[in-house]
Amino acid sequence: FDAKTFHSLYPDFAKPGESCRFHGCTHVNEPGCRVKALVKTGEILPDRYENYLRLIEEIKNIKPLY
Repeated sequence: FDAKTFHSLYPDFAKPGESCRFHGCTHVNEPGCRVKALVKTGEILPDRYENYLRLIEEIKNIKPLY
C-alpha cells in the first residue's frame, strides 16, 4: 500500500488537509479535521468522503500474500 498514491486520488482533500489540527491527519477520527468540517458544510461531497472511508477500511483489511 502506497499512502501517497492513495491520497493522490483525493486531491480535493489536500489543501483543506493542510489546515487540519494534526499533521498527518487521516481525516477519519482526528478532532479538528478540516476535511470533515467541509463535509459537514457540503463543500466536500458527503458521498465522496464516504467512498474515502470505505476504501480506508478495505485497505485496513487487506492481508499480505506472503
